[in-house]
Amino acid sequence: MGSSLVNVEGNVITSRRIDLLDANTEFLSAALPHELTHIVLKERFKAKSLPRWADEGVATLADSATKLCRHRQDLYAAIDNSTTFPAIAIMTMEAYPPPDRFGVFYGQSVSLAEYLVKKNGPHRFLEFMEEASNRGYDSALQQCYEIANTGELDRQWRSSLKRDRLDPSTGG
Repeated sequence: MGSSLVNVEGNVITSRRIDLLDANTEFLSAALPHELTHIVLKERFKAKSLPRWADEGVATLADSATKLCRHRQDLYAAIDNSTTFPAIAIMTMEAYPPPDRFGVFYGQSVSLAEYLVKKNGPHRFLEFMEEASNRGYDSALQQCYEIANTGELDRQWRSSLKRDRLDPSTGG
């Protein structure tokens, strides 16, 4: 387990801190890459913080394969129980969800981030996040992915998950 903290004054980062809790885990392959990703993202998005789903989703992409598999299992369980968030709900979430929804939050956040990164690459995803912060998600989706709106993103993302479950070699 770990946490990171970046202090920003104006448009200048004044300090960075990562705390790791070593509870018999291999922190170099577990928590450290995740927390370092938060730090790097904050370097890019100093003025406006990334939305929670994007920050956690991208950081979770740096997690171990084992941890990613657990997040995928949490997501598929939520899909099977019809307890996922609509894309717009998770994308506009300002606070973390209640603890009983952490599994689906992390699973869906990493899945959405991965879907968009795979679609047009990591640089385009960062452009998408910048555009979304300036003009909103629908405009950013149209400009960066040629997706009409968040409802259409939700539909395309869920369709890709169904394909991935049928063919696990695609990453599901």
